[in-house]
Amino acid sequence: MEHEDIDDGSVSRVRPQHEAANMRTDLTAAHKVHGLWLEAVGFLRHNAASVWAKVMEAGGATFVMPPSVARLPRAHDRASALAKAEGERLSEAELFYMNVAAATTIAKQDLVSFELADLLPSPAGLLVWEEPPARVDMGILIRAASWGPAHDGGTWMAWWSDTEECVRAGLFSPLVVKINGRLSYHAEMHTPPRNWPAQADEPKYPQHIQVRSLIGAWAAIRSGVLAETTPLAPIPAERKQMKRLGLTSRPVRCFEPSPSGGTPPTPQEIVRRELELQKITADDRPYPSQLPAELAPWHHYTPHGGHCLMVMVPLVEQGQIVLTGSNEGVLTGKLVSAPVKSVVSAGWEMKNKYIHTPLRYDEAFGLLTDPRDEEF
Repeated sequence: MEHEDIDDGSVSRVRPQHEAANMRTDLTAAHKVHGLWLEAVGFLRHNAASVWAKVMEAGGATFVMPPSVARLPRAHDRASALAKAEGERLSEAELFYMNVAAATTIAKQDLVSFELADLLPSPAGLLVWEEPPARVDMGILIRAASWGPAHDGGTWMAWWSDTEECVRAGLFSPLVVKINGRLSYHAEMHTPPRNWPAQADEPKYPQHIQVRSLIGAWAAIRSGVLAETTPLAPIPAERKQMKRLGLTSRPVRCFEPSPSGGTPPTPQEIVRRELELQKITADDRPYPSQLPAELAPWHHYTPHGGHCLMVMVPLVEQGQIVLTGSNEGVLTGKLVSAPVKSVVSAGWEMKNKYIHTPLRYDEAFGLLTDPRDEEF
């Protein structure tokens, strides 16, 4: 994005334009993360509203917006609201760094759908990769990702490109480094509570690699596939800058492959956690006949539902978010308990180690099944 009449109130390290055209700053080291974070916070606080308002007015890009923001009449008001919310998330972010070895380990792991809230290594965070995990539109390099709580209690994710790489590739004017900092806000995504983004599983979606890389990192930290190494504290100049911006000093959490290899959650662990989240009590009662080997680990019995399977059903969330930008037309999955007979009748397939079934789910009425399928 190129905008030449924006006042610079950011904390970016500014270079003269003739130097910026040939710049080559190494962003790959862990000790760079504090500086990148401070620049991104500065952009969101000082420049993002003006930049994004101009983009909206020009129709150059779409943004994912909560309904309350989408209803605001002026582009500047919408942009300001988005920038404020993103700035608050990033200001509270814990900082993470993934070296090449950690990212390679993540890419080799099977990504199992899970409750996103249970995967998050921190309520809000910024993760910087040593080696960008993805090239997206026009060859733009994704260098970092951030996340935090969404307006509805779900998860808000955002991806940041390498500004200087974009300048070298001729995609951005050198002035953009002064406006954005060395990270440029690239795209955002909202996942409602208790939903799983289909982009993480399906390579057909353009956002697949970047979504999978981020969620895969969370899952690898949680399961112990990655081990945390010695954290990096900010240098005095960075601590001074944090204090000036009203930010709490924090270290960069660094990770490498774990010698033990970690332990991913088992189906029964996932079932127990889902039932706990739904405040449902389960009884230890076996199914009266033999279930297929793939279904058996997902079986559970509840006093109100009888014999059920924990399954993933398709869901298009309505009324929660304005589906524009990176969320447009995307199905998200929802984990629910379904009667065994309903699953068998509707059909099922194993996908990313989960049972996927075409049963219908309605946010108001829940899973729509035939009461005669219930077994007690």
